Amino acid sequence: MLTNPTQLKEMIMIKYFVTLCLLLLVSGISMSQSYNNPESIVYDQAADRYFISNKAGNTIVQLGSDNKMTDFVTTDLNAPKGLLIVGDTLISVNNTSVQGFLLCDASRVFNVVIEGAVFMNDVTSDNKGKL
Repeated sequence: MLTNPTQLKEMIMIKYFVTLCLLLLVSGISMSQSYNNPESIVYDQAADRYFISNKAGNTIVQLGSDNKMTDFVTTDLNAPKGLLIVGDTLISVNNTSVQGFLLCDASRVFNVVIEGAVFMNDVTSDNKGKL
């Protein structure tokens, strides 16, 4: 039994440190299943959800108002980065192309390869919705 107040304090600090390390480890494991090097986020006000591009995972996920995360686009992406919503379309910039996906069902509506592009990072539009 510990009777020395200094030893008792050290044991409590060790206990808290180990607990904190375990919590960080567990949260890191669970987050790595959903996020894989997130790069960009955009809010879809009409559906009250967020889209997050996962560069290393080559996916775009959606986070709903209920805090449930689900896959939105999982194929044919090349390190998706910048995201933008224009009308009914989610625009995604990849290293060498700009792609559009319908918000209602994630179907690809366009894929424009930009010749000579190596590392495109973001996209924007004017007040008329032109990229």
